[in-house]
Amino acid sequence: MVLLIEDLLTIQNLIENNTYVLIDFTASWCGPCKRIGPIFEELSPQYTNVTCVKVDVDCQETKPLCKLCKVRSMPTFMLVKEDTIIDQFSGASQEDLVRLLEITTH
Repeated sequence: MVLLIEDLLTIQNLIENNTYVLIDFTASWCGPCKRIGPIFEELSPQYTNVTCVKVDVDCQETKPLCKLCKVRSMPTFMLVKEDTIIDQFSGASQEDLVRLLEITTH
């Protein structure tokens, strides 16, 4: 299941309390986001050791997080482990998404 995050405090708590967090920085108007979003939803239950979340870049409360993470294009996927960015990519590549998810299984 992919959680929708609408504030900075929630994402901070998730990162502090979960080993891996995979963040999808997305926007409702973004065509590539609309293509990869359902794939992210479909894949996420298969990886129980990662918390999958979506962050709407247009949400006022999440703008500080987007700025902190230097999000410049959508979608951007970012894998975080214990406050450290492990890997990231921008775009709607299913292969790259699976690659990030697979990192969490090793």
